[in-house]
Amino acid sequence: MRRQHRLRPGITDITLGAVVFWNYNDVGGFMVRQETPTLDYIRRAARELNVESGNISRSTATVEIAHYEAIAAKNSAEDEQKQLERDQRSERMDHYEAVRIRNPKQVPLRAMNNELLECELEWHRFRGLEQGHTNLSGEPCFIPTIKSHLKNKTDQVQRLRLCIAELNRLATLGRVEIRPDPDPKQSDCEEFEM
Repeated sequence: MRRQHRLRPGITDITLGAVVFWNYNDVGGFMVRQETPTLDYIRRAARELNVESGNISRSTATVEIAHYEAIAAKNSAEDEQKQLERDQRSERMDHYEAVRIRNPKQVPLRAMNNELLECELEWHRFRGLEQGHTNLSGEPCFIPTIKSHLKNKTDQVQRLRLCIAELNRLATLGRVEIRPDPDPKQSDCEEFEM
């Protein structure tokens, strides 16, 4: 206890006792193993005990509870929004799967419009290469396709060509399964030689 007081000179005896017993009894591990309804009950009971013991006034506890409920509602709304965005992206990817570019030579710099380029990069970011695959020399290979990191169209086209070539290389090794091109006439780009 004396050592803990030296490490944290501003800590009170009550807080210090709680910290020591939290570590000694492995309360953190116990809390991780509990399910959500149990944790909700434990938190509610702890707040009531805290109010009854006089550590916090009832008005402060009420304000605190309202604050936590507002934060929970906000987080819930944000989670719903993110899930909606993920669902929309998944639908876009499913729709785009059939017409995506499968040949690096099919990626022209000038003739490719921005919308098609963004669709291609988005497909490769979320459905293309896995994040732990290795290149020919056995080193981990990561080809970033995040839009904010690619500043101009030239960088985006080069990154797209790298992604397509790497995906095709892995497909020839049998590590990735690629659906065959359904109809070459469906592609939005004409084929250009590099």
